[in-house]
Amino acid sequence: MMVLMMLMEWMLSTAHIANLLSAEPADEKLGIGGFTMGAATLLYSTTSFTHGKYENGSLQTLYPINFNAVIGLSGWLPCSRPVLS
Repeated sequence: MMVLMMLMEWMLSTAHIANLLSAEPADEKLGIGGFTMGAATLLYSTTSFTHGKYENGSLQTLYPINFNAVIGLSGWLPCSRPVLS
């Protein structure tokens, strides 16, 4: 149950990051960074970016931004098993 709640939080955070950064001009270079839980969130966002979409609840949405830099310190990739398979 706790894992499911954390997954929903990462999905919501990924959607929030995508919505926030999609308002930036297209010619801007974008980078994100995070520490511990922030690193986990950005790695989940980056994985969504590489797959070209993210889940927003039960809806799959195209990922609207392009990252140029990602820096994560002391973090992990949530839900790494589906990514590896």
